[in-house]
Amino acid sequence: VIGTPTENGKPPVEIIPPAPPLPMLDWIAIPGGHVRVGGDTASERHPIPSFQISKYPVTNHQYQVFLDDVKGYANPDWWNFSPAAAEWRKNNPKPKGSTFKGDERPTEMVSWFDALAFCKWLSARSGEKITLPTIAQRLRVIQEDDERLYPWGDEFDPTRCNTREANIKMTTVVNRYPQGATRLGVFDLVGNVWEWCLNGRDEAGKDPEQATNEDKRIVHGGSFVSPYERSQATFLYFIMPATTFASIGFRIVKLD
Repeated sequence: VIGTPTENGKPPVEIIPPAPPLPMLDWIAIPGGHVRVGGDTASERHPIPSFQISKYPVTNHQYQVFLDDVKGYANPDWWNFSPAAAEWRKNNPKPKGSTFKGDERPTEMVSWFDALAFCKWLSARSGEKITLPTIAQRLRVIQEDDERLYPWGDEFDPTRCNTREANIKMTTVVNRYPQGATRLGVFDLVGNVWEWCLNGRDEAGKDPEQATNEDKRIVHGGSFVSPYERSQATFLYFIMPATTFASIGFRIVKLD
């Protein structure tokens, strides 16, 4: 606290120290290109501008910084981006907490509203535009220019990811599978936890942040309980934005 009424006639001002940096937050630059959403070979390829994506899904440790920051989860303003998000926060004043503990495991039990609130908080404290990836951005990261099914190619390999076939039955640390990373070094895009996407279906001309409780969002990439077919890039799963499961987490992007 600085300043006292006896010194300058003003009430004391509380100094709140900045939150510590997020551990393991590394950004991978993704060049612009084109993607075909949904695996329909007859569909049009959409241009995608360059962007940056987090090397790993958001971890328990990273999310805990948000929870511990006095200006983080405790501040309901981060959910004011839509009426549905504000309602969610009002009804859920306390975070649910990950099922599987460990700093380097992916955080889970977060709704789409929670994930986007984390992005709003991180944008404010970093001065950068950080949000959830669209499905087109995720496909650009996974498929690059050849529309492959997995980051490493078209053939599934159970040694490269944590899907049901691995029989681990829980999340793993996000850096466990370097052999499953993309050529640019993005980890865990397949298996471990489903990852929230910013958008849903048929949202041309709409603000994706204004999703209501009935506007399903895409989760992508499969999880530790999913069969490998659901981890293919072409598989899109649509669920309600208020959904929370131990198999759903998120990753973030930084827009250029």
